[in-house]
Amino acid sequence: MFKPLRRKRIVQVIMWVLVVSFVVWGAGSAARTARNYAGIIFGKKISPQKYSRAYYAVFNRAKMVYGDKLPKMQKFLNLEGQAWDRLILLYYAKKKRIRANNKEVIERIASMPFFQSEGSFNQKAYNYIVQNIFGTTARNFEESVREDIMISKIIDSVEKDTAITEEEIKESYKTKNEKADISYILINTDSFKKDVATKESELEPFYNSHKEQFRTSEERNVYYINLPYPEKEGAEDEKEKTRQLAREINDYLNLGEDFNALAKKYNLKIKETGSFSFGEAIPGIGLSYPFSMVAFGLSEERANNVVEDTKGFYVIKLKEKISPFIPPFEQVKEDVRSALVTHKTDGLAKAASQNYANLLKSQAVSLENLSEQIKSDIINLKDITRESYIKDIGYNVEFSNACFAIKEKGFAGPIKVQKGYCLIRLDKLKPIDTEIFQKEKQEFRKSLLEEKKKKAFQDWFANLKQKANLKPNL
Repeated sequence: MFKPLRRKRIVQVIMWVLVVSFVVWGAGSAARTARNYAGIIFGKKISPQKYSRAYYAVFNRAKMVYGDKLPKMQKFLNLEGQAWDRLILLYYAKKKRIRANNKEVIERIASMPFFQSEGSFNQKAYNYIVQNIFGTTARNFEESVREDIMISKIIDSVEKDTAITEEEIKESYKTKNEKADISYILINTDSFKKDVATKESELEPFYNSHKEQFRTSEERNVYYINLPYPEKEGAEDEKEKTRQLAREINDYLNLGEDFNALAKKYNLKIKETGSFSFGEAIPGIGLSYPFSMVAFGLSEERANNVVEDTKGFYVIKLKEKISPFIPPFEQVKEDVRSALVTHKTDGLAKAASQNYANLLKSQAVSLENLSEQIKSDIINLKDITRESYIKDIGYNVEFSNACFAIKEKGFAGPIKVQKGYCLIRLDKLKPIDTEIFQKEKQEFRKSLLEEKKKKAFQDWFANLKQKANLKPNL
């Protein structure tokens, strides 16, 4: 450790966080690879050793945040993606000559509460925690802190010019706090199905004019070995052994070993999923977002990987990628029939809803009378905001904005929702309380500015990631 830190008192506490990954890069063995490079960013090959250092840096930061809860949280953190994000940011820092000096590193480490005792930096605690909890050397830990500071400087440089106007503050406050009482009726599309008929002669012309509607999703078919682990208290050792076995098999695959021979060697069984689309139930496995994420990340260059989900570990190997295609008419004829019925039903519902809306807006009929005539209940809602979740509708921006875009007792619609079309009446608009706004303005301004800064960095980093053109090779 730097000698000055041994005698340095605690300095101002500096809150810091590592950048969280915005795009999931996939899962797999983090520190171990049988390949000669871990991946490519900005056209440069990244060695397994360099990737490993980045991975263990983010892993140790996760330890600081989650402590003994990390084993349960790790599957949700995508540390592999965070490691790549770190490497991309550090590449940028080097290019822009962004550095952190020894004094900054000393102050950052001295401010960490777990290295302190009675308000002072504790050298013994530091040595013990770095070696036994983080499993690294003081030098490596200090260099990772130096890198954290460099990343913080990048974030600060991107966010520093972010500003908000008085108008932005007020409009955002209104968006979050303005309320309304509304009434609406739903014109349910399904209620028109009884009036719809289709002819055989209509099917093929409809197919020909709506072919894109029948295009299949991209699919995968993979081979896999399932390695379940016990989900019970105190089974972490068994789970870790299972994880290591999965990684070991995957590493042998990276070396070019035959999957069938490996299965025989370990007395395991290889299964095949059959084709499946992203996000749908996987044959023989069921719904598994982690499995889908990894499977759809496979390619000819990276044909195998390890998956962890709630049922255990899987070693998977790509059999085939099935590109989207438009099936011939005869193959999807019944799907076409169903789609045509839906199309006609929606058309009838939309036309009827527009007719009802015209009657309401011309005051030819009241919402209550219309409700009785068409036998659709009026739904009354109190104190909704533009961000409210509406039962049976959900979060619908068009619906919410329509409620606040009309005058009291005025009507909006028809608004398309999942189950049909809505006709809305604004019963009462409840503007923001200006006195409360003035009291809360400064705190609201701070939170709004932080949101805007975060968005500015996210946009900037998304652009940087695109330029990095990551090609993982783990």
